Amino acid sequence: MSQEKILIIDDDDQIRTLLAERLKFHQYRVSTAEDGEDGLERFRKEGADLVLLDLMMPKLDGFQVLEALKADDQLQAIPVIVVTARALTPHERKRLSDQVQILWEKGSFLSDELLEDIDATLG
Repeated sequence: MSQEKILIIDDDDQIRTLLAERLKFHQYRVSTAEDGEDGLERFRKEGADLVLLDLMMPKLDGFQVLEALKADDQLQAIPVIVVTARALTPHERKRLSDQVQILWEKGSFLSDELLEDIDATLG
């Protein structure tokens, strides 16, 4: 059984549930948060080996969560995979490329490729 823990931060309850069930089926430990503020708090309390992060959320959006993670010396090494429905500008893609391991569009995340990327990231 895998001991890696994944934190899913997404304001869409259906997406959180689908991702969590799929990851649990593949033996990952999973924690979820419904917005960026809750996600950062949960991360600081429980930790995680990987974060799956939505960009469009209330309170703190995904960009703000990334900034908070990367600004903290103890948290900046945690890998982040962004899963978003947002159409990104070239500037936003560049901004993310320096901070995240992989960028996934919602709708395609249920494929086995996402699991392969998670496995490779946790390595």
